[in-house]
Amino acid sequence: KKEGHVKTLKETKNYFFKFCKNKKIMFKEVNAALLDKYEVYLRENNNANGGVAFKMRELRVVCNKAIKKGIVSEKYYPFSSYKISKLKSKTIKVVLTREEVKLIQDLDESVYPQLAEAKRMFMFSYYCRGVNFIDMALLKWSNISGSKMRYIRSKTKVCLIFIYWSQLFK
Repeated sequence: KKEGHVKTLKETKNYFFKFCKNKKIMFKEVNAALLDKYEVYLRENNNANGGVAFKMRELRVVCNKAIKKGIVSEKYYPFSSYKISKLKSKTIKVVLTREEVKLIQDLDESVYPQLAEAKRMFMFSYYCRGVNFIDMALLKWSNISGSKMRYIRSKTKVCLIFIYWSQLFK
């Protein structure tokens, strides 16, 4: 029902059939061994853990839908033995020092006018404890009430965030 998801499913299908050399393959032929080979293929085509995991999750969606619609029996479900979770990689968080943030804050917008909007968005995100771009873009004036701003994080839909202005500007 969502255009973006349909696009990723089509890309998943195309990538998988490219791996299968465009031959027809039955759902019951998709097993853990084949997924291991597909993983190797993805890595050979410059996919890191994140890309491999993304493509495998999309393939899992297709398998789940096929089972739900009765196209294939649950006994052929390949993801009970092939675990996508093994692909999680440790991301190295890069933290700016206070001095680096101060450099951005003190950036002279008259000298670098092309950076003015980026500076304002960065500083707003920084002062709001790292609010991400999509959540900033979705903010409305109705999210602000008195001395606080609150919003539901778009990624999780469950985390209600409160930011108290008086704490930000001390």
